Amino acid sequence: MSVPVYHSASACGDPAATGQVAARWGIAFFEYCLAVPANRYGAHVYTVAELKTMQEVITLTVFAIFSIRYLGEKITLDHVIGFALICAGAFFVFRGPLGG
Repeated sequence: MSVPVYHSASACGDPAATGQVAARWGIAFFEYCLAVPANRYGAHVYTVAELKTMQEVITLTVFAIFSIRYLGEKITLDHVIGFALICAGAFFVFRGPLGG
């Protein structure tokens, strides 16, 4: 959450909004605390590009499941094509250099 959103939520004086902002910042901090050591350990096995690719694929997969199950979104052909292209990109990142 950005700082302007925090200030607008806390300026309204609503304790629930301020609590939501604090919870979101707490979740982001927890994720950061997990990501830094994971990247440090993962860098011994994977390249930086591979780590970033894994992060994006995992994030998009979790978000897709969340948006379908909890938000009631419908999967369209555009979504399927988009995810297929992301998977193709991940394949080429992990495959290695072309022509080598």
